[in-house]
Amino acid sequence: MFSTPAVAGAMGSGVLGLVCAFALRSGAWLRSLDVAVVTREGREVSRLRAAGRAALAWSWVPLQLVVGPYAAATVGIKLLTIASLLDAAFHPARGVHDRIAGTYLVPR
Repeated sequence: MFSTPAVAGAMGSGVLGLVCAFALRSGAWLRSLDVAVVTREGREVSRLRAAGRAALAWSWVPLQLVVGPYAAATVGIKLLTIASLLDAAFHPARGVHDRIAGTYLVPR
């Protein structure tokens, strides 16, 4: 099972990621790299869409915590992780969460 500091760190990182995405419309890391998150039309995303995109990207954290003790679910999560890594290898310009949220990453 997970240790308490690991759970607190993972959940804290996820919450911080959501807050930064809402506040900055892109997240702290993307902002520091001068990357904007935009819609198909090229407009900066709304705060709500940015937070939704971040929630999709961070959704694996609570999922791991909920299904962690169950072996069958853990195998499913590992397969999902492998599928995500393969998707990233074949589509490096746009992550799954960007395709679902309808967002694009562009230089500022």
